[in-house]
Amino acid sequence: MKDKSFRIGIAAFIGAVIGFLISTQFDPTWLMLPLGTIAGFIVGFISYNFRRSFVAIPQGFRIATETVNKMPKRSIPGEIEPFVFSAIPTGLFLLLITKSVNPQEINSHNTVGVIVFYFFVFVLYTLFTVTLINTRLNFIGTRHSRFEFWKLLFITIPVYLAKKAAMVAWVVIKFVFCIFWKWLGLGIWHTIKYIYTHMAVLTGLSAATGVVLGYFLLAPHAESFAGMILATIATGLTGGATGVAQYKLVSKIQNLATNAG
Repeated sequence: MKDKSFRIGIAAFIGAVIGFLISTQFDPTWLMLPLGTIAGFIVGFISYNFRRSFVAIPQGFRIATETVNKMPKRSIPGEIEPFVFSAIPTGLFLLLITKSVNPQEINSHNTVGVIVFYFFVFVLYTLFTVTLINTRLNFIGTRHSRFEFWKLLFITIPVYLAKKAAMVAWVVIKFVFCIFWKWLGLGIWHTIKYIYTHMAVLTGLSAATGVVLGYFLLAPHAESFAGMILATIATGLTGGATGVAQYKLVSKIQNLATNAG
């Protein structure tokens, strides 16, 4: 019993400390409090049986990866596949020209936006090159009227590019919102199934309780670096003490119920 109490106390201490730091050291604080509370619960839940969790996490995500790999995948359409790889260097070259003509400064606030911008510019250039190559090969050795040329330039190519851009967008959306979240959810679910115990849940709840108490009772008074360190340690001790107290209370109730039965 003493060994289990010590494990619960240490795990709840670690979870409360990490959750408290997340909830107080990042902005906006009104959003960080629930995130820190959830993080404290997760860390406490995992830390209760760390050795088993260390094995369960890769095992759970391995099962999730195998499940996702069995899902049907959408490949590049056959009519443009031969031209895609030859068009990629041209797309990169046009991307470099665009970057030199219209450079986008990267800083801590727009890094993701600039990367996404250049990625979609590259995709559009590549699709445009694929369209030109494909269309040019189809037109070799034949004569076409001026009307057909302008139709090709202003109708056929834009429609083709729009369809391929929609296909790329759908693949990206499907990956981000379907495949990735399904993989993440399955990995977390199988991990929880492997390491779930009532004591782990009790430890996670104790850590989350410590985070909330530390946020409202201790953080407002931590005006210096030393004060924040003391508040963090006190929050961890609060989470650990809460976990030990809850464990002893639950154990006592169980013993009373067993003796009464």
